[in-house]
Amino acid sequence: MDDQDLAVRVRGDVRIAFGSAKGPVREDNQDDYVVYEPEDDARFAVDGRLLAVADGMGGGPAGGEASRLALRALLSSWLNTDGDDTDVTARLTAAFECACDSIEREAKRDRTLAGMGTTLTAANVIGHRLYGVHVGDSACFLLRAGRLDRLTELHHAGLDEHRLTKAVGVGKRRPKPDTFSADLLPGDRVLWVTDGLWPAVPEHELVAMIRATVAQEAVEDLLTRAQQLSGQDNATVVLLELLEAPGEDATVEPVEAEAATAWPRPVPKQGWLAIAWPWLLLAVGAGLGIAAVT
Repeated sequence: MDDQDLAVRVRGDVRIAFGSAKGPVREDNQDDYVVYEPEDDARFAVDGRLLAVADGMGGGPAGGEASRLALRALLSSWLNTDGDDTDVTARLTAAFECACDSIEREAKRDRTLAGMGTTLTAANVIGHRLYGVHVGDSACFLLRAGRLDRLTELHHAGLDEHRLTKAVGVGKRRPKPDTFSADLLPGDRVLWVTDGLWPAVPEHELVAMIRATVAQEAVEDLLTRAQQLSGQDNATVVLLELLEAPGEDATVEPVEAEAATAWPRPVPKQGWLAIAWPWLLLAVGAGLGIAAVT
């Protein structure tokens, strides 16, 4: 989605960072993502947050159109369903069906988009509980106490990692999405990524980058590292961190991969600066607000 669509108020119980980078050899970015919180506090208490990534497929503009259509339909359906009266997983599944409807309808209307499809990995986080739906080879990870667990399955056709068994708009039969859930704890980090980032970036590097820095810098590092390692595919990441102690609300905007330094980040020379480095890093993070704060 456009940058102005993605600037979002994030409440102080979490830090959220997100961004997307076009592969150097790609003509366009067929990835897309959604990060949404209701403005109304009473509505937020019921609905929580919606976070999702999608990686479009298809020739020409079709792939990018597929990911954007799917996420807009998903969000629209989710917003138009009353969370008070609907099971969370059922609400997400209904939103997934609307995403499928949108892709199928547009492909019939515009024949140049025939054959378009997209992965879709979405989650509704309400308090410390996560509910998700998923098709394709994007992924959702949970990092807790140094351990990285993948919450989603890869829908590949055997050893052919370029052929998916499940995706929105792909195949003669509409896919049934996988559902997943997790109880979250303070200090947990949840990561949504497209396949341009993982498995291009090995899991041990994912853990190191996510743990080493604040959320915004972690996303910058991940996007840049993905381009260093593969450089072929688009890469998208959304990172959610549950804080031990709530902070201030912030307005968060997309991270730019170009702002990142090389990985690993440089270590200062020994001396007073080396001793003070962790505290300086925290001070810099506080100065940046971890995101743009308005």
